[in-house]
Amino acid sequence: MFDTLIPRTNRVHGSRLSTILGSSVALRTYALGFLFLAVPCKLVAEEPVSSSALRATLQRHLEAAKQAEQVRDYARAAEEYKELLSLRPQSAEICQNLGLVYHLQNRFQEAIPVFERALTLQPSLWGSSLFLGIDYYKTNQFAKALPALERALRSNPKDAETEARFWLGVTHLALRQFPEAIDDLQKRLDRSPNDIEVLYHLLQAHSQYSTELFKQGWGGDSDPARAYQDQANVQTGLTGQVLERMKKLDPNSYRIRQIEGEQFEKQEQYPKALEAYKSAFDAKPELPGLRFAIGGVYWKTRQFDEAKRWLEDELKTNPHHAMANYQLGNILVYRHNSAEAIPHLEQALFAQPQFMEIHRDLGKAYLQLEQYDKAIDHFKKVAEAEPDDDTIHVLLADAFRKQGRSEEESAEQKIFQELNRKKLERAQQGVQKSP
Repeated sequence: MFDTLIPRTNRVHGSRLSTILGSSVALRTYALGFLFLAVPCKLVAEEPVSSSALRATLQRHLEAAKQAEQVRDYARAAEEYKELLSLRPQSAEICQNLGLVYHLQNRFQEAIPVFERALTLQPSLWGSSLFLGIDYYKTNQFAKALPALERALRSNPKDAETEARFWLGVTHLALRQFPEAIDDLQKRLDRSPNDIEVLYHLLQAHSQYSTELFKQGWGGDSDPARAYQDQANVQTGLTGQVLERMKKLDPNSYRIRQIEGEQFEKQEQYPKALEAYKSAFDAKPELPGLRFAIGGVYWKTRQFDEAKRWLEDELKTNPHHAMANYQLGNILVYRHNSAEAIPHLEQALFAQPQFMEIHRDLGKAYLQLEQYDKAIDHFKKVAEAEPDDDTIHVLLADAFRKQGRSEEESAEQKIFQELNRKKLERAQQGVQKSP
């Protein structure tokens, strides 16, 4: 019974990590704007006269890269820029352009060291700082994203403000730094008051902050508890104001449909959630996160074939999506496809190292693969983090039994029995106290 799938998303902070990617179309256009600023002519012109063959080679690769960009063949453009770098390894501008074509292919992990190299060569390249921060965000490295985005803003506050402010806001949101997220997103909104994307993420910031404040003040009568409750009420009111503003702008917006889906999902009205999410998807199929939202509802309702299809589609364009990786890995473990599950679970763990369900599923995967030491390591992490969880000790006992470690197996069985006894006592006391 303990091998069954039990969705536990309520234990995850920021379960929408990596879905907050803004307008992918707008961002691609912004990246293209940097690319179409030609690499400075000094790349070729400053070569000595005696290097005419080298000048011709540089010019040929540069023209080939630009032609490839014009037809959106970014893979070929990347190869041309790599050839250019082999000839001019100290060119920060070539590094930046190589990073941009990686970015446009969603090869964010490969883009990061290239942008870092560009900034080492020329720290004033604010475009490299900006896209380095964005790519850190997209690979769930939120703490690294902040200084890169702040550096872009400092380097060129006039040109970087619009994009850097948005990405600072969503990065603070991912880090659950809600006041900072609200401040950045509000500043971004001041520049574009009718931007539905900014409004959507501002609504998320107010809503999540309200939830956090309610938790801190829950059930208390002290002055600090009441202060938290008052602040939570303020944030709830601001959430409603932003939602009304969005509805006035476009009552049929895909973001409005997405919000409706999120509300239905919280209320466990899953058919209605699917209907709303699919309506948003039909209106904006390129929007990151919608495939995950649909797949996540199918996952919660144990419709695993549909869930797997939608989650895999999300990961094709957003390979670092933490919860999509977790849910897909979870399904694969359930189906005993453990070797395939482990890379997805490891990717999810990188983004959410405190989410114990990932450790649980990694332990199950290694158990299926008869790698018992690795399984035990992951199970022990769950047992340490969640000392009242009796089921993890069943899994530990099973792993020890398969290793022939009978004393450890017996000890885990005893822990399970004692925790299970206490759980039953608490349940009985709850029944006796109920009217």
